[in-house]
Order: sequence, then C-alpha cells, then structure tokens
Amino acid sequence: MVEKSGSAFASGFLGCLGSLAALAFVGFLGIVLFAWCVSSIDLDSDGSILDDLGGLADRRITVEVGGSSGLSFSGTCLVTSGAGSAATHDIAGRVPMNRTFEGNLISCSVQKQQESGTLRATLRVGDRVIESSSTTQPYGLVLVAGFP
Repeated sequence: MVEKSGSAFASGFLGCLGSLAALAFVGFLGIVLFAWCVSSIDLDSDGSILDDLGGLADRRITVEVGGSSGLSFSGTCLVTSGAGSAATHDIAGRVPMNRTFEGNLISCSVQKQQESGTLRATLRVGDRVIESSSTTQPYGLVLVAGFP
C-alpha cells in the first residue's frame, strides 16, 4: 500500500477541481452562445421562423420530365409549403412534360414505364437548375429533391 502525503493529495484534489471548473465554464459559454443564436432568429407574430433559414417563402418550382421523346413515365412529387402543409401530386404521361408547383421544398420520384430509352427529371426555379437526374436502366427510377 502506498501512502500519499497530505500535500500530494491536496494537489491532486485541486487539479481535479480545476478541471471541473474549466468544464463548467466551457458549458456555460456553450449555453450563452446557444441562447444568443436562438434570440437572433426573427419570429412572426404566430411564432413561425421567417426567412432566416435561407428563405421559407413559396416559390414556383418547375419539374421538367425529359429524355427520349415519347417515353412513357409515371411518378409522384411531394411539395411542402412555407405554411407547413404538404401535398402529394401524381405525374404521368409521355416525355417531354413540364409541371409547375408552388412550394419551398420538393421531392419527386419518376419511373420509366418501358425498358428502352432515357428518362431525365429536372427541378427548376426560373432559369436556375436545382437538381437533375437521369437513367437509361430498364424501367429505371430517378429521384430529384430540392430546397429552392
């Protein structure tokens, strides 16, 4: 058994207290920083977050389905609005086809209804491409999603 002198024990104990105090101080700074960040977000009168997070206003989003002319396809788009509502829209037809939705978040899955050909889905806001994906696989599926 090893005996420690009183000064060695006190030194170790004070070192441990110093470490705990440093951790408490860092935790306190983290809480202050978090509170400052939360308080800097503007809220509407109803408590919803305004455009601080990159723009929550609804935008006109165009889904362009292209590829091999006449290719048949079917799919679904989920569109979320700034008000928090979400709606599912079925899309089907032959290439080329454009559909326009109002929202701030969109996710679409589009599948070829035949083996041959190319299917491409593109999301646009105005002239800006948000995302585009294509497939040549038999009965292939494309997924596109974006936050315009």
